Amino acid sequence: GGATSAALHANIATILYQAGDPAGAALYCEESLKRQPDHPRCLYIHAVSALSSGRWAEDGGKQAIASLSTAIKLHTDKGKEGSPEEAATAYFALGSALMRAKGASEGRAAFEAALKLAPHSLQFALKAGEIYSRLGMHVKAESAFRAAALAHPQNAEAVIQTGNALRRQGNQDAAMATYKAALALSVSNDD
Repeated sequence: GGATSAALHANIATILYQAGDPAGAALYCEESLKRQPDHPRCLYIHAVSALSSGRWAEDGGKQAIASLSTAIKLHTDKGKEGSPEEAATAYFALGSALMRAKGASEGRAAFEAALKLAPHSLQFALKAGEIYSRLGMHVKAESAFRAAALAHPQNAEAVIQTGNALRRQGNQDAAMATYKAALALSVSNDD
C-alpha cells in the first residue's frame, strides 16, 4: 500500500543521504511525500538536500524552512510516534536555514531548541555558542562553549571557543589560562 511504499522510499532516501547523495535522496523523498505528505524523515531529508544544493536559492529557503517546521511538529507531537533525537536534528537544520535566510538572530531559537533536546551534543553546543557570539552575547557564548568542553573534555575546539568568549568579555587572564589548557590538550591529542 501507500504507507509501505512511502516507508520504503524513505528508507532508500535515508541510505542515499547517509552515503552522500543528497540529490538522489531528494528524489526518493519526493516519491515518499507523494504517498505520505507528513513523513517527518523525508520532510527533513528533502529540506536538508535543498540546503546543500542550488535548489535552496530557488525560493530563498522558504520550502526548506516550511518542511523542517512540519518535520519538527511531527517529531514533537505527543499523539504520534515522535522522536526527540530527530526533532533536535531538524531544529538544528532549521536554525541553519533561518540563519542563512534571515541572519543569526532568526536561527537562535531553533539552535536553542536543538540544544535543549540534545544537551550533550557537541555540534549543537558549539553552534549555539557561535550564534551567541555573533549576536554579541559573549557570556551566553562562554556558557555554551564551557558546557561543550565539560561534556567533551578531549575536544580542543570547545576549549578554544571558551577562551575566545572570555577574551571577548575582556577577561584576558582567564582567556590566556583557557588557551594554555587548549594547547596542552592539543599537544596530548597529537601524541
